[in-house]
Amino acid sequence: MSTDNVQAPPARLSPFEVFFPDAAQREACLAAMARMMGSVTGAYASVLATIDGQPVTHSATGEWRPARVAAIVGSLCALGETLGKEINQRTCRNVLLETETGLAVVQRLPRRAAEFPASPFRSADRVHPSFGVVRTSLIRRRSVMSNIKESLAKLLEIDGAIAAAVVDSTSGLLLGKEGSGLDLDLAGAGNTEVVRAKLKTMRSLNLDDKIEDILITLDKQYHIIRPVDSAEGLFIYLVLVKERANLALARRKVLDVETQLSI
Repeated sequence: MSTDNVQAPPARLSPFEVFFPDAAQREACLAAMARMMGSVTGAYASVLATIDGQPVTHSATGEWRPARVAAIVGSLCALGETLGKEINQRTCRNVLLETETGLAVVQRLPRRAAEFPASPFRSADRVHPSFGVVRTSLIRRRSVMSNIKESLAKLLEIDGAIAAAVVDSTSGLLLGKEGSGLDLDLAGAGNTEVVRAKLKTMRSLNLDDKIEDILITLDKQYHIIRPVDSAEGLFIYLVLVKERANLALARRKVLDVETQLSI
């Protein structure tokens, strides 16, 4: 039998090629992961995986096993989904694993990156037809937390300052907090909604701009919210006693701390 017209079977696509069929998208994805690794203090690994635990691609320093991490991440996402349904909550977006020496942050990427503005893959028009990709970042705690702690200490040196925190606006979780006078965990979660609402309004108005800071003035307090320019999705939250604070000077000092904060 002649084999002249027999065609070779099509090459099997890798998960990376399935989720990012265009070469330019794959290059953009790898570049985004590299930027994230370089901009997050203490980050030593990042893996992109499918919901069912298959590795898509990864970026890392040192020795670790991305296939094993991808498989475990799939299980974590499944547990998050199960818990969310059990407590009548919506789709699980983030899972944060905190250990004595570091953090593992699992983020579920949406169908369109515009729906998840904190994602470094937001430049890609389309990620995948289904909510099927998760990103996991592994971060060593010591370098991150020491930098945050130093920054918070500087904030509390401002005249009138009583409490300060660094907040992740994608989850409402606090990366660090200092001071007293109010429940900072609750305040961080609440002000996350403030930041999200403002960003949503800016997108609705087609404003090609960014938030420098948000000032909330109460009868007895000033609350200052300032996004961290070097770490998208994070913001500084500072509470001041109104009668003891110099607002202009406080805003300037918050800017100084924000520019020096490395995460």
